[in-house]
Amino acid sequence: MRRLQSIATAGRLGFACLAVLSLVAPAPADDRSSADAPVGLLRTVNGDQIAGKLSASVDEPDLSVAWQHPQFAEPFRFDLAKVYDFAFPTDESDPPARGAFLVELAQGDRLFGSIVDVDSSTVTLDTPAFGKRSIARKTIRRISNWDDGKAVVFTGPGEIGDWGENDSEQVWQQLEGRWQMRGGRLTTDQEGAALFRQIGLPAHARIELELSWADDPNFVLAIGVDRGNSKSSYENAFRIEVWQDQLVLVREWEDMADVASLGPTSHWNGQAKLTIDLDQKSSRMVVSSFQGEELGVIQLQTTAPCPVHPSIRLTNIKGNTSLDFLRVLELAAPADAEPSAGIDVFYLTDGSTRQGTWTGIDGDQWTLKDSQQQESSIAADQLISVNLSSTETGESSDADDTDPPQGSADEKPTDEKPSDEKPTEKGPEVQIATHGGHRLTGVLIQTGKDQVTLEPTSLQNRLSIPVADLRSVSITGAARQNDSKPSSGLPRLETDNGQFYGRLIDTDPASDSGPIRFEPRDATAAAAFLPSFSGRLVYRDPPPPETPAMRQQRLQREAAEKRARQARQRRGGLMNVIVNAFSNQPENRVAAPTPRSVHLRTGEVIPAKVQSIDENVVTFESESTTQTTLPTEKVRVVQLAVGSDPQVDPVDRERLLTVPRIRKKNPPTHLIVATNGDLLRCRLIRLSDETLEVQTRLETIEIPRSVVSKIIWLWEKAPESDDDAEETDPKETEVDEAPQNLADDDASKEPEAAGEGLEVRAVLRGGNRMSLVAEKLSDGVLIGHHPLLGEAKITLADVDELMFGDAPSKTADPPAYSDWKLLDAPEPMLAEDGEGGDNGTGSALVGTQAEDFTLDLLDGGRFRVSEQQGKVLVLDFWATWCGPCLQAMPVIEETVGEFDSDEVRLVAVNLQETAEPIRKTLERLNISPDVALDIDGVAAARYQANAIPQTVVIDRTGKIVRLFVGGGPKLGDNLRQAIEETLSDKPPT
Repeated sequence: MRRLQSIATAGRLGFACLAVLSLVAPAPADDRSSADAPVGLLRTVNGDQIAGKLSASVDEPDLSVAWQHPQFAEPFRFDLAKVYDFAFPTDESDPPARGAFLVELAQGDRLFGSIVDVDSSTVTLDTPAFGKRSIARKTIRRISNWDDGKAVVFTGPGEIGDWGENDSEQVWQQLEGRWQMRGGRLTTDQEGAALFRQIGLPAHARIELELSWADDPNFVLAIGVDRGNSKSSYENAFRIEVWQDQLVLVREWEDMADVASLGPTSHWNGQAKLTIDLDQKSSRMVVSSFQGEELGVIQLQTTAPCPVHPSIRLTNIKGNTSLDFLRVLELAAPADAEPSAGIDVFYLTDGSTRQGTWTGIDGDQWTLKDSQQQESSIAADQLISVNLSSTETGESSDADDTDPPQGSADEKPTDEKPSDEKPTEKGPEVQIATHGGHRLTGVLIQTGKDQVTLEPTSLQNRLSIPVADLRSVSITGAARQNDSKPSSGLPRLETDNGQFYGRLIDTDPASDSGPIRFEPRDATAAAAFLPSFSGRLVYRDPPPPETPAMRQQRLQREAAEKRARQARQRRGGLMNVIVNAFSNQPENRVAAPTPRSVHLRTGEVIPAKVQSIDENVVTFESESTTQTTLPTEKVRVVQLAVGSDPQVDPVDRERLLTVPRIRKKNPPTHLIVATNGDLLRCRLIRLSDETLEVQTRLETIEIPRSVVSKIIWLWEKAPESDDDAEETDPKETEVDEAPQNLADDDASKEPEAAGEGLEVRAVLRGGNRMSLVAEKLSDGVLIGHHPLLGEAKITLADVDELMFGDAPSKTADPPAYSDWKLLDAPEPMLAEDGEGGDNGTGSALVGTQAEDFTLDLLDGGRFRVSEQQGKVLVLDFWATWCGPCLQAMPVIEETVGEFDSDEVRLVAVNLQETAEPIRKTLERLNISPDVALDIDGVAAARYQANAIPQTVVIDRTGKIVRLFVGGGPKLGDNLRQAIEETLSDKPPT
């Protein structure tokens, strides 16, 4: 690549010109109707993209375009000075324009039809689309055999599902989210996004290509890629790409290379419209503008024909790139003759050329005179094309440049009628392209729902063109802005098929089209959203992705917070934890705490000051709604303190969301989060201005409200009555079924709309969310109705993003706590007899690092696995109701007792039981191991203790070396051998 860039710097720009022909196709007017026409796309000079169709007729001196978006009640209106272009999708199955010949004009215009007459100043063309038309001969560049477009082999881009990564996997899923189809254009802003398709490129091809971009372009279009989209063929293909600020044509093949500059990217005004003559076998490509100006030529001097490949690939390196149009025509081998000044050159099907002056037509014979004024004829079916000289024929080469006057003897009869239209103030010049391939430049006189009226530059009188025939209308000279983002901070409206900046307009009481209106920044009038509108209005984009430095700082901060929490937890004891977490210690004090929000089960977060909570009702105040109470079953979280939410350690969260088997009947209903991040699982009794009253393990505790950050609801079903709780100790009760989980998929459920209307959901600053059915907008406040809250308000100044209908949010995180779901601790099973008799190496856990956990000890203090490194650790998972466990425990304790206590430690991990039955069991067995209380079953789950007893041996480095399941007569011997081998660092036997 550096070698090629150095070539470009040296200024090598190509070779001789080939005749260039632009060929297009699609549907005639009688195959389409304006009602059935697909949705198009209007692009403004500021880069906005608005889906829609042409609407009601506009005929004004300051010509504008009425553009009907499918999701608005009335059309937007745009001054043509603000419009870059508008276009409509072309169907691949649509036939090319009908006609025997293609006539190419100097401005890039072209028409299709039959040549019926010619003289020194005009050519008369009979077109199926526009009737007979006289064309000034001086404006014609070339006339080519068209034959109804039979040589066209591809028209596109076509459906997005036909593109993919290789010829065998052309599936939409590969492109989903990376490319979008907008108005018949394939567009992307994703770095590295690629399009590939086998389009049947022949050896000799003529390609019409339209590519566009926003801001600074950076893409590679490879032409002539093999079917498998291989890297080598991509690198060896003809490529149009961007080098710094230059658009270049390049090819590398074996040890050869050539490059030609197509001009600076700023010259193209955001869109390249190119005609490409390609000869793959000779490794030659000529690129021209639609006006016929040769822009660049490359050719490699190969000794043998190069391979012919049928595919293309477009890769967006960076920025925004769009494939607007692509047409491929198979050609005969090009001729090499060059026209002389004042001489017409005829290219014939036998490969020969004839030169002279074209003087007339007699039936199917075209007559010409050579330089000796000798007359001859050529059969029309023998013509490939004729390049006309720029000098008109006649007795004098200095013939008048003007067209013959109306009614003169030289005028030929046509279908054109003298215009009786009143003079109209000239609007900007446009170029119209039809699906069939016609291109006409002129002044746009009128646009309407069914047709547009053009005053063409190259033809007499005006033309009416059906909207159903239109492929694109480009405003000549419209300058696109590089920086399309407005400096005024306007929000961006995004839909599935476009995006544009603008503003919401206050409700007009006199209008019945809809309460909420939007005005694009480049439009002259607003339009009302339809109730079915789906899209998002983005006021503030999310922050940029986290950088490595930012991530490192965050991880260091989180590690420090985790160490502080663990230090507090090691103090041990339930009351100790409660006192540390919720007492009025300095670390828990907050200055002037202000209530913040109420989270609903629907995922909404309402800015609110919570006043009180009881068993049935949450009472609050909010400027966003007139409602002051909510049923507790509709609430997920109340946020009481402002500021950043305390970070919850994942290990702590897993433990607190696991319900032990002994608490299934009376599970915890709430999780209290302190301002310092400590957690308490409990049942909420009431919240007042001063205190929070909760019950935990049959103890009622009052906590200062000022140290409570938030309260999280865990269960939907109401807890058991207090009387029942007193009769049955919840720590010792076993029930098979748990109540329905409150958090199950609630975030995906939207509030039921109260009647028909435009549904709006708002993501507000600070993480709050609101929704309503919009009724009006007044002074920047959106007012509507909410099924739970009644009248609700959204202040636009507080909005990050508005979502309409079923559009998902792009800027907001998922609803908080939607995945906080209580899970039952696994029920351990009794191991089968004799399972402990193996050598303990069969488990998949053997050889892995032991999972860390921290548990309270039965006799006080805390036990943590990671703090035992340096000695051999034996973990015995057991329960008082497990007969095999009770048989194995004395054997395990006796075996471990044979070793030095400084080198080997036994910890009996009890599964989900309380202290009293454990102590009674140990007394009955007359044993006294250290007992860790796995109240929630989390530790057992990490060691896959699904069957008990389970005995785990961990070496000095913290690696599991043996795992025995069950008891049996051989357990003692096997355990002894395992400990001995571990102490001596011997491998298992």
